[in-house]
Amino acid sequence: MARIFTLIFGVCVMLYLVVYSFMPTTAKNRLPRPLKEGTDSVVVACYNVLDSVLDALGPGLSKTITTIKEDAPGVISAPLSNEARGVDESAKFLLGAEYESANLIEARFNGATLTNAFFRGALLERARFETAALQGANFNDADLTNAVLTGADASFARFEAARLTGVAARALRAARAGFNRSVLDRARFDRAYLVNATFLGVKAPSVSFRDARLDEADFTGADLTGARFDRADLSGARFPGANLTGAVLDGAILSSADLSAAIGLTLEQLARACGDAGTKAPEGLTIPLCGAPS
Repeated sequence: MARIFTLIFGVCVMLYLVVYSFMPTTAKNRLPRPLKEGTDSVVVACYNVLDSVLDALGPGLSKTITTIKEDAPGVISAPLSNEARGVDESAKFLLGAEYESANLIEARFNGATLTNAFFRGALLERARFETAALQGANFNDADLTNAVLTGADASFARFEAARLTGVAARALRAARAGFNRSVLDRARFDRAYLVNATFLGVKAPSVSFRDARLDEADFTGADLTGARFDRADLSGARFPGANLTGAVLDGAILSSADLSAAIGLTLEQLARACGDAGTKAPEGLTIPLCGAPS
């Protein structure tokens, strides 16, 4: 009886993961947050295992999942050529697709499923990824200048050394994503969910994180001059060596955040934010307690 129950449970889990993979991002975002984040982690892990198994079976087999010709919407599509400027791949299922160094300027991937896709070094200026599923995707060294990621899910994605100047990423979900050494000047991450994301050494003057969730985010060595953190939740965030000159912290929550080695902070900036007993302010500066009468 126990074995039958385990088998039935396993089948149900697999069916759920398959259905989840084909769900549009808007539908996924309506799921309870713990369920969605847990499923994202499992899906990315499963895709990684699948790639490894196919690689072990024979050269090139790991690419078969992205080389099936498209016959109808939602079916896995063939990868694009390296010259695909302005192409429209919206709403397609492009699991693990490879676009390394491809010219995808002004391409459209709205609503597409691009889990574990490989965009390293690609030209993606003004490309559109609205509500796309980008979990685990690799955008390292890519140029996403003025791209649109509004409402996309890029949890666990990598944007190391990428150029995201002027990118529109409102309501982006990118928990545990890596933006290390990227360029984020004038990027807009308003209302984005960036819990546990890393921003080590980023160049992000005038970036906007208004109303964003940045719990436990790491901004070590980041250039955040003139950044907007209005009403952002920065609980547990770390800022060693980060330049916060002119940054706006109005209404920001800095509970247990480490600002002790941040550069350019003033008492006036901190007075507009709040923290708790665990908040570490630079020497000689204090921060109001959250919930305390003003």
